[in-house]
Amino acid sequence: MNINDGVRFKLTEHGKRIYEASSQSYHEYDDYCDEEGYYNEQLWVVMRIFGEHMYCGCKQVFVNNEIILEV
Repeated sequence: MNINDGVRFKLTEHGKRIYEASSQSYHEYDDYCDEEGYYNEQLWVVMRIFGEHMYCGCKQVFVNNEIILEV
C-alpha cells in the first residue's frame, strides 16, 4: 500500500459538503463521481481533505465507512 495509490469511495451528504468546500476538489463535484456514485482520488488527497473531519464520534463522511483500495 502506498499513499499515492488510488482509492474509490462514496460520500455521505456531509462528506459531499466537505469535498465541495475543499480546495483539493479540482473537478466539478457532480462530474467527478462515476455513474455508481463513486469518487476516485489518491489516498493522500483523501487524507488531506477528510483527515480533520474523521475522529471518534464524528459524522460519517464515507458511505458505510468504506474506502476501496485500487491496487
